[in-house]
Amino acid sequence: MLNLIFWPKPYPNESPSSLFSRAAFHNGYSNARSFARSIGHNVYIGFNNLFIDQQLSNFFLKNNDNPYSEYDIFYFQSLQLKATHRINIAGMTVPSSACRFRAHFCPLCLQDGYWRFIQDIEYITVCPYHQVEYLNSCPGCGKKYDWSSVNGPYCRCHYDLRLADTVHSDDVGPLKFLNLFISGDQDATDRFFAAIDCLKYPLLTSKKIDNELILATNIAEKHKNYFHFYIATKIKNHPNLSPKTILSPWMLSRDQWIRDTADSFVSTLRSTNQCGCSENNCCGAIAFTFNELCSVLQTNREATRSIITNHKFEKVTISDRVFYKRNNICRSIKNSIEERTRVPIPETHLREEFESIEEIQLTHRLSATKIRKLIDAGYFHDGIIYGKRDSILISKDALDHFAQHYITENFLSRTYSLNIFTIRAILKHAGVSASSGDPNIADLPFVYQRQNITGDIQRLLKIRANKPKHIRTLARGPTSAWHFADVLNIERRTLYTILDKKIIEELNSLYNAQTKTFAQPETAMNILAHWREQYKTNVELSKHLNIDCNLLGRRFEHINATKPVIIGTQKFYHSIISKEIERQLMLYVPACAVISHAHLSTYSFRSLIKNGFIIPIDSDNPAYCPKMSLYNLSDVLLQSETR
Repeated sequence: MLNLIFWPKPYPNESPSSLFSRAAFHNGYSNARSFARSIGHNVYIGFNNLFIDQQLSNFFLKNNDNPYSEYDIFYFQSLQLKATHRINIAGMTVPSSACRFRAHFCPLCLQDGYWRFIQDIEYITVCPYHQVEYLNSCPGCGKKYDWSSVNGPYCRCHYDLRLADTVHSDDVGPLKFLNLFISGDQDATDRFFAAIDCLKYPLLTSKKIDNELILATNIAEKHKNYFHFYIATKIKNHPNLSPKTILSPWMLSRDQWIRDTADSFVSTLRSTNQCGCSENNCCGAIAFTFNELCSVLQTNREATRSIITNHKFEKVTISDRVFYKRNNICRSIKNSIEERTRVPIPETHLREEFESIEEIQLTHRLSATKIRKLIDAGYFHDGIIYGKRDSILISKDALDHFAQHYITENFLSRTYSLNIFTIRAILKHAGVSASSGDPNIADLPFVYQRQNITGDIQRLLKIRANKPKHIRTLARGPTSAWHFADVLNIERRTLYTILDKKIIEELNSLYNAQTKTFAQPETAMNILAHWREQYKTNVELSKHLNIDCNLLGRRFEHINATKPVIIGTQKFYHSIISKEIERQLMLYVPACAVISHAHLSTYSFRSLIKNGFIIPIDSDNPAYCPKMSLYNLSDVLLQSETR
């Protein structure tokens, strides 16, 4: 676990991205991404990564070195409910789709030293704490703001974002939502986001007239009269459109109160008394766009077109938009879904006792084609249920029986972390072929009898799995230079430069420049692997030392004692140089690290420099860096202890 010199104390209602950004800034990292890489998270860092990947959030919440690990961090985990990611914020859950992954920023919030959770909500455009509009780009360079790539309050162009001009706004919608949220009413919050989803329907809002946040907040607070007045206004504004077409998003909302309120309004309309649906006040005049039908039916575009044709949907064009409608549309949709998913289950069995092909693919790592080949070969004949549209369920008892007698190469590959081709080669060399039991599965080369995979063969698989990667790779046959580069994790042109400039002399006698292959691939690979053990790329070294790659370059590239070897376009540091860099990083630190290590305020640090108690190292010091001022950490700690 990485030990930080500065641990951020969570502020009230602070966004997790703010907490992460403050930690990176005060520990000397150039941005949050480099900080994330230093703790082993090498993928793109974004708002959703802070929760979906527990590695980042747990770094703060479960780190014994963090003095604030017991504090209530405003966001603390990601929940998955009914296949929808929801983020827990201060004890309430919010759909992840409602969160803005590329946050805007409020200059006044940055002046306070952090930003609040509210600016991470997708629909909020005004800061309710300062009543100013959020900005989404840097006034200095014009680039889009991305909290994970800027350096705390400073843009990549070094512009101080706290100094950006602000524009006052009279919009009270964000403030109403903030008050609703902090009230702690989960039902009201869920109703708010359900209303926002309904308001995405193009006919329901006018950006110039309606304030979606105020409308959604009033609906969330169950202002029934306000809701009815709003619907009546919309129906009046669209006299050529069926009232139920306007009401369809509300009548299909996931919130019960919204549905009931919309239904009660429908029952008062004379135009809806002619509803031809068998269910009272349901869907006589509801119309959907094509994309909405795809969403409701949960089908692709081709399947949706087929359903429209088979069920004879009526095509209506209103204001250059195409809608599809028919009487009893709810029953048509329900029937279409049932036809696609219905599989008859015997009365003596439960659905939990069966697995679909899709479920088997995930649990057993077998493709759908291989599963169907097993079925066609006669397996699972006592535990298969066939439904409409090629729906197939296989009983778990039949799957367990298969696993007791047979084993697949996919299972062996997952168990021993070897690819399928290596598995096949080892089994073929050991004289093990596809099972020839009953039924005959000669056409299934990926299935073996479990009894044939003896302990000796399992030992061979373990030995191969424990071999170094480059030795395992050579067993597959390729001997070209570009293949060697991929195995050694270096660029191909770097390897070609090593060969052209004869940097490793004993390697050139084994290399054929015309075919770009090696005469003795195993010997050549061992030579290259030994060379790679002595050298680290700048990216590998920065990760090993937990520092930013750019900081490594600025501090050490110009010094002869720590200068890297540049081969092609890559930088390599010898192990001796790496140790010297590590030693200097422990002795000489920049100003931001000094303040954190010595627990000094910025004012105190400047006072110590002004009075001559702390001075930066001079140009005669072997660690001198002209691009930044460095200080002897031991001197700084001595001064902070005596004052």
